[in-house]
Amino acid sequence: MDGISNVQGEREITMTVDGKVYRLRPKTLDHYTERENYILSRKPDPLKLLEALPPLPDAPVVPIGPGPGCSAEDRRKFGETFGEYAKRKAEHDGKIAARLRLEEGLRKEAMLPRFVSFADDAAFDRSLHGMAYHLWCALRDHHPEISSVPEAMRLMERMGSARFGEVESKLGQSDEKDLLKNSNGSATGPVEQPVVLPGATSSADSPNATAGTQASSAN
Repeated sequence: MDGISNVQGEREITMTVDGKVYRLRPKTLDHYTERENYILSRKPDPLKLLEALPPLPDAPVVPIGPGPGCSAEDRRKFGETFGEYAKRKAEHDGKIAARLRLEEGLRKEAMLPRFVSFADDAAFDRSLHGMAYHLWCALRDHHPEISSVPEAMRLMERMGSARFGEVESKLGQSDEKDLLKNSNGSATGPVEQPVVLPGATSSADSPNATAGTQASSAN
C-alpha cells in the first residue's frame, strides 16, 4: 500500500528552541481532513461577501433647463451644468453595471461546491501561515501552551527565519514523507516476488512472462 500504513502517529520527532525540547506528533489521516476544513474556513464566503456589499450611490439629479426667454449666459451655464451631469451619470451607470456583474458572479460561486484545489493547497503550504498551522498541529498534543496558529507563529519568530528550513524538515518528518514510498518499493523494504503458477519451474514459465518474451522477440 505504498507505506500509507506508516501514517499512524507513533513516531518520535523533537526540536529544541531556547533550550526547550519540543515533541512533534506525526500527522494522522484525521489531520488531513481537518487541514482541508481549515483552508476552506479561510476562503471568503460568497454569500457573506454579497451581504457586505455597500449600498449603491443615488443617481445624479437631472438638471432643470432655463425657461423661455433666458439669456445666452443662462444657456451657457446650463450647458456646463448638463455636461457635468452627463459625466456623473456615465460614471454612475458604469458602477451599476460593474456591481451587477459582481453580484452575479458571487451568486454563481455560492452555488458551486466548496473544495480545496491543488493550487489552494500548494499556496497554503508555501505560506508562513501554512507552516505555522502545520507546526501547531504537530505540537498541540504534547504542548498545550501552543494553543493556536498565532502561538505557533510566535514560536517560529523566536526561532528566526534562519531555522525555517529546519522547521520544514521536521514537519516533513511529521508527515512521515521519508517513510512513504512509491510503487517502485524501497531499498530497505521487502521486494515483491513474482507469482509462479503451479507446475511452473520459474517466473519465465508463467503465461505472463512467456507472452512478454514473445512480444519482445516480435519487436
